[in-house]
Amino acid sequence: YGPPLSSEMRAICGEGMALRERWVYASRQLRNAVYAETRAQIERVQAEGISPTHLDSHQHIINGLPYAGAAVRAARELGIGRVRLARNAFYKGSRAKALLKWAYNEYLRLAGMRSVRTFTDIKPCFSQWRAGKLTLPGPIELMCHPAAPIADESLGYPTEVDLILSAEFGTFLRQFRLATYSEIT
Repeated sequence: YGPPLSSEMRAICGEGMALRERWVYASRQLRNAVYAETRAQIERVQAEGISPTHLDSHQHIINGLPYAGAAVRAARELGIGRVRLARNAFYKGSRAKALLKWAYNEYLRLAGMRSVRTFTDIKPCFSQWRAGKLTLPGPIELMCHPAAPIADESLGYPTEVDLILSAEFGTFLRQFRLATYSEIT
């Protein structure tokens, strides 16, 4: 959060970020503002000497179909060949939203953006592993919100940070080769 970097986004949100994801439709003005803001934020990071390996967004704003083109365009123009997928495994939302996530991910693939094959939350992935049922195609990105409480008491951990710091989670991780986004081809 914080003030937008681009004048286009400030014209929509003012000085605070009030933008919420829109999965199906966004006006041309809003799509242009998302492009301008995405580009401005990447340029700010690059000006600090950081070379991003992939494009991602806080609260998944760019995962809406109206913004896919803006994300891909900004990434290409600034030399970034990877854009994070929308969650595509163990998703418990509506079928309509799952279909939109699939369409977004297909758009990225067809646009030539490289990414992991599976993007999911650590909790259901860990639960499936614990039950001996984990069969996800790799590479896999596991999303974690360390301070988030875990509603599923059967996992036995009150927060995600408790889970990821546990010896059992260490055993879970040993089955994977950890990689960075720059290694994804």
